[in-house]
Amino acid sequence: LDAGIVAVSLVSLALVAMNTNFPSLKMLRLIRVGRVVRLFKRFRELNKIIVAVTAAVVPVCNSFFILLICTSIYATLGTHVFRKSNPEFFGDFLTSLFTMFQVVSGDSWASAIARNMFHDGKTDHGIALFFISYLFIATIVLLNVVVAVLLDEFITAVTKEKEEFIRLAAVEEQRKKVTGILDPLTKNLKNFDDEEDLNKRIDDMYLRLHIDGSGGLDFEEFKSGIKTFPGAANVNLTHDDFEVITDAGALLGPEGEFDMEQFRLMMRGELWRFSRRELNNVLTSGASDEFRSTVMMLKIMEGKIL
Repeated sequence: LDAGIVAVSLVSLALVAMNTNFPSLKMLRLIRVGRVVRLFKRFRELNKIIVAVTAAVVPVCNSFFILLICTSIYATLGTHVFRKSNPEFFGDFLTSLFTMFQVVSGDSWASAIARNMFHDGKTDHGIALFFISYLFIATIVLLNVVVAVLLDEFITAVTKEKEEFIRLAAVEEQRKKVTGILDPLTKNLKNFDDEEDLNKRIDDMYLRLHIDGSGGLDFEEFKSGIKTFPGAANVNLTHDDFEVITDAGALLGPEGEFDMEQFRLMMRGELWRFSRRELNNVLTSGASDEFRSTVMMLKIMEGKIL
């Protein structure tokens, strides 16, 4: 927009400098008024209306097209029926079309058009039915359809904006949260009932990760097995991460592998760290799930997981 305004201004200045007289081109300088459009983005509520109206252009045009078809039908009918008796209003198709648009606009159609078509001041039921039926279809039905379409598009645009705002807020909130590499696994453990149930969950997880069933659970099995858990498809476990969660290898056997008991110790430690991160995230964000995080901490301490 700014580039177009500057280009038009330069052309206008060039014409003035050349002492040329092109009024139509000089009028293009009025395009500079279009800079006011830039203010729409600064006012959120005003921008909502502009976005809604822009989105409604095509649906509203479709509604107006239906109105045009209806008006054309009545204009054609009026031309064939009233052309000889009232050529002033229905002499040809374009004249009839303009007459029908006058009717739909409500501009003194009854006194200036319909009553002038009555003979000897008596109401002609056919003429009355012609205009009243058109007025009912065009103004009461079709024009309200146009308004309804415009309102629907406005509501849709506002809803989309709210959803986008909520989505961006959720993304920003998620970005602020502290997370761990094994959170997708640990989330499967947080709803345990007691220590026995927790051990069973961890053992089931170990068996699911330990695919070949031979020896212990090594790094490669652990790395590939994690991706089979819900929400962990994008987890990329590195050797550095593996060193951290195994306490620099202290929780591994001589072959650098987990057995079931070592895996239990590791996952209990991860569950403890997960609960601390969750509590910290809740306290930081002030979310409503603070109670659940507190309860989980109490269950961990009661079960003497550490």
